[in-house]
Amino acid sequence: MIWLPETVLILLTIAIAYWHSRLIKAGRPILHGLWAAVAGILIAAGSWLVWPMLSGHQFILFVIAQGCARLVVFNVSLNLFRGLSWLYTSPSTTSVIDQIERRLFGGRVWLVEATLTVIFLIIQLFL
Repeated sequence: MIWLPETVLILLTIAIAYWHSRLIKAGRPILHGLWAAVAGILIAAGSWLVWPMLSGHQFILFVIAQGCARLVVFNVSLNLFRGLSWLYTSPSTTSVIDQIERRLFGGRVWLVEATLTVIFLIIQLFL
């Protein structure tokens, strides 16, 4: 039953990435703090749905897994909706997360995506 909230969260993340691609194409600003709060609320809602099924450490792992999945799915989806390489990261972004990724990994953002995907998959083995 855990797969249902995970699937819904992934589909909502893809929808949000599509909306962001439309905002970028229209030249409209993206309020990163607001959208981070929306992502947090969606993850909290999905976590609340599976809370009765998970033990304490499994619940924490579920939340971490959803955060990892959200970052990977959002970044890749946004890039593909914009017609860019799935590894693209803007050098002029106002996103704090993108800025941290660029500082830590430079142009090798594929390492971030790969690492988060591996973390997500490993956590899935324990849920």
